[in-house]
Amino acid sequence: MKKRKSIFPTEHIIQANLSLQTIQRELYQNYKIYKPELETILSNKFISNYKNWSPETQDSFIKIIAGKVNFKKVKYFFQKKIGELSNEL
Repeated sequence: MKKRKSIFPTEHIIQANLSLQTIQRELYQNYKIYKPELETILSNKFISNYKNWSPETQDSFIKIIAGKVNFKKVKYFFQKKIGELSNEL
């Protein structure tokens, strides 16, 4: 059985998941993120805070916003964003 690949861009996956009320509630309860939006999560300020979290906390956050299916794709996306931020500094 072949593994299916997601045809949607990572930004669209994150944005769609952030619009779900259950995910919004989890982000507020666990990370105090009120009204999460894609622009907020991709901002330099948020990415720099994300870098300071423990690996377990980072993985937990990604599982919330990506789900199990897109976990690796979104994790790679965040690592790429962290690399871009490091290059800017």
